[in-house]
Amino acid sequence: MRQSATRALPIFGRCIDYAQALGSPSVSGPAVGNTRLLEEKARRKQWRRAVGSLRIAASYAAERSVKLAIEPLNRFETDLVNTVGQGLRLIGDIGGDNVGLLLDTFHMNIEEKDIPAAITCAAGRIVEFHASANDRGTPGEDHLPWPKIAEALRAARYDGPVVI
Repeated sequence: MRQSATRALPIFGRCIDYAQALGSPSVSGPAVGNTRLLEEKARRKQWRRAVGSLRIAASYAAERSVKLAIEPLNRFETDLVNTVGQGLRLIGDIGGDNVGLLLDTFHMNIEEKDIPAAITCAAGRIVEFHASANDRGTPGEDHLPWPKIAEALRAARYDGPVVI
């Protein structure tokens, strides 16, 4: 993988190589930032750096028939991508048909106003789905609208893994 000022690229490259060697269709994880309040200029710089690095990783992954799935995390874990809308913007800026989202109901419960609507907005871009109760416990033993979440996944024509 081409070197860059970003230290994460060699790690991405190894993960992609391992995925290819193991026959895994994707590499999933967050586009991690920090948890801080940035001025707009600094936030744009962070975004551009993430897009540039992830474009390189996406190109490398595409050459190996591996997808990248970016996970929006809650605001207590990152300041870069917290919502499905932000995730869709990031993958749009990255470009590449092999880049999508990993959606996790734990994080969505904190950041999304309407989890089923957010899932529906991500139709065609969901690579992986994590089903977790709002307290990281068992789905269904919490307050999340699981029947509506399942309906939204069907409406989004998602047929990939659901990880609990």
